[in-house]
Amino acid sequence: RVQALLLGALLGDGSLKIHKPYKNARFSFRHSTVQEDYFRWKTAELKEISSDKNIFVQKGDGFGTRDKLRYQSRALASLTDLYNLTHKRGSFRIRRKWLNRMTPLSLAIWWLDDGSLIANSRKGVFCTDGFDYASQKILADYLDIVWGIKVSIGKIGSKRDGKKDEYYRLWIRSTEEMKKFLRIILPYIEV
Repeated sequence: RVQALLLGALLGDGSLKIHKPYKNARFSFRHSTVQEDYFRWKTAELKEISSDKNIFVQKGDGFGTRDKLRYQSRALASLTDLYNLTHKRGSFRIRRKWLNRMTPLSLAIWWLDDGSLIANSRKGVFCTDGFDYASQKILADYLDIVWGIKVSIGKIGSKRDGKKDEYYRLWIRSTEEMKKFLRIILPYIEV
């Protein structure tokens, strides 16, 4: 169950890192205090990789940025094994090799971290902005082949600091596909 949660969270708000001078990886994530119930549920699910002091509060800036709740696991060999599966030369990589280990719970965590209902809750989008096009293609093919969920890759553009950035998101563009996806994940969403 912990591995399933971690694999989904790595596509969403989670990360694995090996901090110097440690030889093993730690898992961490953070959520806004608005998501405290979800944050507490996730941390309770991760108790087997947790220490007594694994939750921190990061204060907002006072100018509209909310406080954040941050979780950090113990440094463990099992997390280093997962790090080696999901990273190549120190960089996070989307690969079918580890996506194939995901479960419906993994999908639910990914959705709760980075998914949104749109079009009056008839369609959906995964905010996969941090992944390049090749990674998006791997994710889209994975959802189609393994779960039977058809998604499209949409390019989004924005201007930041005077220059144009382009990034991609995965879109569930039909009500039927959205229903299929929700049927897979809803049994794993307790609230």
